[in-house]
Amino acid sequence: MKWTAMLGAAAAFLVLTGCDTPDSSLLSLEQVAGEQDAVMAPALLGMWAVTPSSEEFCVIRPDDTNGYRVLFVGGAPIAFSARLFAVGDARFLELTPETDNSFLIPAHVVARIWASGTELRWSFLDSDWFKEQAQALSHFSPDKKLVLTAPGGSVRALIAKLGADERAHGAVTTWQRAQ
Repeated sequence: MKWTAMLGAAAAFLVLTGCDTPDSSLLSLEQVAGEQDAVMAPALLGMWAVTPSSEEFCVIRPDDTNGYRVLFVGGAPIAFSARLFAVGDARFLELTPETDNSFLIPAHVVARIWASGTELRWSFLDSDWFKEQAQALSHFSPDKKLVLTAPGGSVRALIAKLGADERAHGAVTTWQRAQ
């Protein structure tokens, strides 16, 4: 069995990237941001679409654990739990697909985000440069992905050290607040 089949739930995050942006090729098996790291940002809440007329959109709302629920609609709805955390002035969103399928391991994906009143920009932390740095942590590499098996605190420390560097993320996707 391929490891990517086990991590299929994380691949669902592909749909959030839009058609011209690659999916994340850096995953963590452990939670990266703890509850003590969580911050809330009212600018993140609401409905977002790549274009105002898009049939694909996501809704971000607070949950009961100092985090967020993200629902992507564009075909079959896909739900994620998310936690926002800060490193200096940089904001990062850790997303995990919500699944109760015991045959899938819900991986954690981290994106850098910039949220304002009408615009939400984000980019996965998975540039070649960042993945090269992350290889110092415990990992395996199935099908061109880097899956970190290191404790979440170690991944969080790497993000704290290098995540705000512009070399750490790939292409930025921009979403507009939907009315």
